[in-house]
Amino acid sequence: YAIYMLDLNGRVTSWNAGAERIKGYTAAEIIGEHFSRFYTPEDAEAGVPTKALETARREGRYEAEAWRRRKDGTLFWAGVVVDAIYDNGALIGFAKITRDLTERRETQLQMDQSREQLFQSQKMEAVGQLTGGLAHQKGHADYAQCVSGPAVRNGRPRGLSAMPDAHSGPALSTLGGLAQFAAAARV
Repeated sequence: YAIYMLDLNGRVTSWNAGAERIKGYTAAEIIGEHFSRFYTPEDAEAGVPTKALETARREGRYEAEAWRRRKDGTLFWAGVVVDAIYDNGALIGFAKITRDLTERRETQLQMDQSREQLFQSQKMEAVGQLTGGLAHQKGHADYAQCVSGPAVRNGRPRGLSAMPDAHSGPALSTLGGLAQFAAAARV
């Protein structure tokens, strides 16, 4: 953890070894400097450091997760807490705690991507099984062909109106719903 103190204006007044390890600055380099240097240029220009101190001043605490900048310019995903510090009821500064959450964020993003890929794969498999089963059941390859096409007209897959027979009602209804599902799911 990077743990350090800020004065009322956001200048660093203390610095621990965790802060040096995470951020790359020695205490001699950073004490007296404004903490906005840890923000991305976009966040600094948008006033995010000022808003963080204003929120901590007003509510007692500010919490966020966002990109932060190290001394060498590299970015890391940070969990940030800024607490207002009082002495005898008077605000005297802020305690800031920063955690490097980059690995956790990357792991979460990879898990989200894997879940999405699995979901897409399962949709494709379900559509394939349904179209294959219905085509086999009716003995018409045309059923699978019309469902795999993206066009649905009047709630029915294009091309089915030419193939009615005594048993086609339930199959056409199922195929129409399947074709609508496939079109909506963009499979």
